[in-house]
Amino acid sequence: MNVLESLRELLDGDGVVLYECRRCGATASTETVECCRCGSSEIARYEW
Repeated sequence: MNVLESLRELLDGDGVVLYECRRCGATASTETVECCRCGSSEIARYEW
């Protein structure tokens, strides 16, 4: 498998989603409304 095929396989697969507190960077779950570490309600959603 060449590099181009490897990249296509990574991009065509299921996306990865990460939830993270914008204030302190703690990882959060999808149900999180407030950061358990710092109490911030600013939860970022990153998808790639």
